[in-house]
Amino acid sequence: MSDQQQHNWAAQEQQNADIAARNRRARRESAAWDKAHPEEANLKGWFALIAIVVGALIMLWAHYGPIIRDAIYGA
Repeated sequence: MSDQQQHNWAAQEQQNADIAARNRRARRESAAWDKAHPEEANLKGWFALIAIVVGALIMLWAHYGPIIRDAIYGA
């Protein structure tokens, strides 16, 4: 490896380490907040679940909607 490649590799490794440390800290803070505010954390979970279900329904309708429409009104 050239010196420039080694420098780039070392800089990328340091950046990855910094990002990993920030992610660990954010995860700890989020877990602490969830523990301190269980009702809000529960609402956050419900919101995530509803968002996933709505997204799934939209994708299903995008795929099957034209098929259903053609079956009802005729193609």
